[in-house]
Amino acid sequence: MNSEKGQLIAVGSIIAIIVLCVVIFFVVGGEFLWFSAEGIFAEYLWGVPLIFLLVQQLYAIPQYLKGFYKLFSSSPPTAVDLYVPIINEHSIFSSVVVTKIMLFCWIIIVGFILINALPFIGIEVISNVIGGVGGTGAVATFSFYTILISIFLLIIISFLRGSQYMSVRKDIYDLHNKYLGVRGKGFVAAFCVVLYFIPVARCIAILMDIQIIHKLTKLNDVTNMKVELRED
Repeated sequence: MNSEKGQLIAVGSIIAIIVLCVVIFFVVGGEFLWFSAEGIFAEYLWGVPLIFLLVQQLYAIPQYLKGFYKLFSSSPPTAVDLYVPIINEHSIFSSVVVTKIMLFCWIIIVGFILINALPFIGIEVISNVIGGVGGTGAVATFSFYTILISIFLLIIISFLRGSQYMSVRKDIYDLHNKYLGVRGKGFVAAFCVVLYFIPVARCIAILMDIQIIHKLTKLNDVTNMKVELRED
């Protein structure tokens, strides 16, 4: 029975991915074999990552954290714990060292953004200093390398952030597997794990795992589960 259910889930997942690819093809546009599409919303695609990011920060992560605090904490979360970016996630991550590394990377990235943005609002002190030291083209070179460094730091943050979510996810799934049956196996679970390491797409993985958290928080014996889990 379980094997048949697993096969159905795998087939359904494959069909869903194919349908998603087809939809994206017609929305984005392009050519594939003898098919072509102009793209219905091609000129508005820049807004898709922004929408995912807003959903992630304003709904997905707060809901995820509310469930986590209800399962594993005796005190309710504050608005800062739920809605302030970076701080909200760091409050549930297990490694202090990793969170400090990520915070350091974010500070560097924000610093680079500010330095490169200042000339656009009329503040050219830093760019004049860079130009005076490096000569003609130094500002453009500086901007180029700060962008490269920022991308590299974002990759590091994505990897560290994903690894910390894996630790949190393990606690949640251990609780589910103990009281509601085994979850977190198979193709869908593996796909969800991969999404946790991809910026913006992480929103989909969080939304998928929110369903697991909601199932756990609806149980009448959540308090008993929490106590027993800590005793194990």
